[in-house]
Order: sequence, then C-alpha cells, then structure tokens
Amino acid sequence: MMQIIYVASPESQQIYVWKLDDVHGLLELVQVISTFGGAQPIAVHPSRQFLYVGVRPNFGITTYRISPEGLLTDVGTIELLTSPTHLISDKKGKILYCTSYRNNTVSVIPIGKLGVLKRHPIQIIEGLLGCHSANVDNKCATLLWIPCLKEHSIRLFKINSFGVLTPDNPCIIKTNIGSGPRHMIFHNFSCCAYIINELTSTVDVIKYGNLQKIPSITQTISLIPKDINCEGCWAADIHITPSGRWLYCSDRAANIISCFEVLKDTKELKFVNYQFTEEQPRGFAIDYKGEFLVVAGQKSNYISLYQIDVNSGKLTILSRYLAGKGPMWVNIVPFYE
Repeated sequence: MMQIIYVASPESQQIYVWKLDDVHGLLELVQVISTFGGAQPIAVHPSRQFLYVGVRPNFGITTYRISPEGLLTDVGTIELLTSPTHLISDKKGKILYCTSYRNNTVSVIPIGKLGVLKRHPIQIIEGLLGCHSANVDNKCATLLWIPCLKEHSIRLFKINSFGVLTPDNPCIIKTNIGSGPRHMIFHNFSCCAYIINELTSTVDVIKYGNLQKIPSITQTISLIPKDINCEGCWAADIHITPSGRWLYCSDRAANIISCFEVLKDTKELKFVNYQFTEEQPRGFAIDYKGEFLVVAGQKSNYISLYQIDVNSGKLTILSRYLAGKGPMWVNIVPFYE
C-alpha cells in the first residue's frame, strides 16, 4: 500500500504532496502545486480520486483529480458566498459539506458524477455560531455532527437521500460554557465521540446510541499537562489510531501533541504523555496503519514525521521537512497498488 500526504500551506498558496516511505521513516516530495489563494481546508473524496480545497480570500473550492500515483491535476474551482473553514464528503461521495466559521453557515454542495462540484449549493443553513467542522457519524451515515465554537454546543442534523439536512432529535448537545468545541472524531468500533475544545484545551467524551438514546458527555479531560506553563489555551486538532487505542490532540499555545489511551471497557480517556512539536501545530494526521503521525507547524513552516509506538502510544521523531509558509492542513491517503 502506498500512502500519500497532502499538506496545504495557505501563506505561500501551495499544496505539498509527499510519499511516505514507511520502511525508512522518510517522506519523498513528489509534487508542489500553486493554489488560487490561500488553501486551508482540504478533504478527499471517498473514491480517493479527487481532492477538494477551500481557498481564500476570494472564497471558493478547487477540485483536483488524484492520479494513481497520488499526483494532483486542477479540474476547476467554484465560487462561494462564505469563507470555507472545513470540508467533508458524505459516505457515498455525492455531497460536500462546507462549514464557515466566519459566516456561521454550513453549505450543502452536490458532487457530480465525475467528482466535480456543482456550481451552487442545494442548501445553506445559517445561524450556526462559529461552526468549525462537519462530521459524518461513523455508525450512522445519515447523521451529521457540527461543533459550534461560539455556541459551546454541537448541532446534530439528519441527512436525507439527497444530502439535505434537517435537525435531528435531539438536535443539540450542550458543552461546558466557555469551552469552544472545534473538531471531533469517532471511535471506530463503539458509539463514542471525542470533541476537542479550543478555548479550554480539553476533550469531551460523548456516548450515544444503543441503550443511550440521548447523547451525553461522560468525561472532560485536559490535554495540557500540569508541568507545562503556557499563556492561554489554543487547542486545534484531534485524531485517533485505526485500532481505537490511542488518541492524540494538538495545542498551538503549548506547541505539543498530547497522547491519551482509550480505555478498553468505558472508551473514556487516560492521559499518557505529551510531545513538544512544531511551533503552532495547527493540523496533523495519522496514517492508515496507525504507525505514523505527521504534524504541520503553522509558524515553523515545517512538517514533522513521527513513529507511533503501538504498545505505549509514544511518539518518536523520524524526520522533518520545509513545507512552504504557514502549513495548516494535513491529509494522509492510502492507495492500494
């Protein structure tokens, strides 16, 4: 299996494409492309044949065709009325959901048969204050979770057969006041979600489904260890290994990635350790084997490749590379040769 890493660097208006050498712990740079503005959110089509990139300040989304070798070819850009913050496709690859933190909206954009986006959204939902990401439920592909940072809540929407959204029942999960929910991930094998809170640098564990019909927060845990003194909280990204055993979070004020063990029985979190990393680690990703982690330093202009100890969760630095200016978004995509 070949794994390709895509890194969006908005300040230099570039996307860097790397190939992972998992034998020697190295990255091989295979392509650098220029973007029409600052590339920030990126998302991959479920077929792995298309990459979608949100651009600013002229708001839009560019579609790139992905070759069998992972290389990108521009196939067109659509204009948006709102600033793109986060992108995600539905499970069938028919709809792209685009949240806008600045404009408090989520846009529902159809994807054509050839992977190219339709020019106009079929729905725009307004009034989602500070909506920072959209997340299709792992267990229920017809449920969309949208953390709204300024509301300190998570909105829940049903996805119908056309991709259109309607409020679920319940339609909202309240988080702690002042927490600022931002990004989230789901456990691969259980009805459990993990939300990173930007303003308090904490993680909320939410259980739902099965016997627990109403989603509820069962644990809130800090990702900042007591021996670190940093000015304020500025949590950013969150990911889990494919095994569901290790969960990682980044904080841009402390310049760390924290590791948690996911407890086998309860699926709640136990803080394990932390790793100082690139300056202002805005985004990171875990490979599809759960053996490597790539983090982008928005202020250092470098990305770093770490090996994950599958038995302890510890990160070990392997290599680091210049990646334009202000690298923010990281996606790792597997290709089966």
